[in-house]
Amino acid sequence: MRNAYIAKVKNIPGSEVVTVISPVEGEFGKNSVSTHSYDETFVDEGTLQQRADEIVGALNEAGLQAEAPECMGGAKPEYRDIAAVRQREPSEIQAKRREAE
Repeated sequence: MRNAYIAKVKNIPGSEVVTVISPVEGEFGKNSVSTHSYDETFVDEGTLQQRADEIVGALNEAGLQAEAPECMGGAKPEYRDIAAVRQREPSEIQAKRREAE
């Protein structure tokens, strides 16, 4: 079993996005992708859904099979501190991903 990949980007105004890519247990080659948006300005759920749809569209255009996105609630605060995430055990990260699904 591979470990999850976690990437964080931050723009100049201070908004942050963390993406977690983790393998789906028992399904070789399939991954689960979750995106956590920590926006410093108010962004409604419709805007976040539109962004997710655009990401799925780009993945499909690139030849990857991506399913329709689902909103699972607000961004998980534990992913915002990327330094703390790096110190976690891979099994702990995988367990948190399964709890969120």
